[in-house]
Amino acid sequence: RGPGETQLETDRRLVRKRIGDLKKKLSEIEGERQVQRKGRS
Repeated sequence: RGPGETQLETDRRLVRKRIGDLKKKLSEIEGERQVQRKGRS
């Protein structure tokens, strides 16, 4: 195993974490939108 492989693993982990954070934010925004819709009607 070379150092390049470990770097790839680290990058993949960072990307996964970033995607997870983005998904969390998106779901939170969706929840807020649904709440606003309910409040209006």
